[in-house]
Amino acid sequence: MAMDYTKIGSACAGNWTALESQETSHWGKPRDFQVPIILTPTLFGSGAESTTHAVIYRDGVKYSMSFGATEKMMKVLIPELSESAEPKARLYAALDAVSQGVETSWAKSATVSSQAMALQGLRDVVIGFDDYVEGRATGDRDLYVSGASRIGESMNDGKTTAPHALSYFLTTHLKMAHGHACLLYTSDAADE
Repeated sequence: MAMDYTKIGSACAGNWTALESQETSHWGKPRDFQVPIILTPTLFGSGAESTTHAVIYRDGVKYSMSFGATEKMMKVLIPELSESAEPKARLYAALDAVSQGVETSWAKSATVSSQAMALQGLRDVVIGFDDYVEGRATGDRDLYVSGASRIGESMNDGKTTAPHALSYFLTTHLKMAHGHACLLYTSDAADE
């Protein structure tokens, strides 16, 4: 959420209108960042540090704000920052990364390159999953971190699919951790 607000703040800098006053239909049109931003995640889930969109909730409804690809958005990946998080928080972030990697790889809007990027990221996430969740400082944990970020980058073309979008209902209305909700909906979709 902090990274999404940072993106929104950069895009609205110098011309700030409260989000509550903005017309939501305009949020889908890509906006340019006005000031440079450096995104440094402390948990590594579906790669928000790599996406050119932000999630916004208004009156319990989820919206996305889009941004143009730019050199003004940079990311710094420091795997050690996740070590202070609870194992449960790392698990939910990892479940989010796995479900996002699966969904982005088969999304209708995926391109050949975004699909390949999602699958490579998913492979790396699966290899490093246990070390990341357990907080072990290994090369596989670092592979997980770069894989999760790659999945986020693939989302710029591949986007999310219905199961991931539906998981937000559980997250907001039932106060369920997002990664847990993603797993439930993604596994149900795979069963069909």
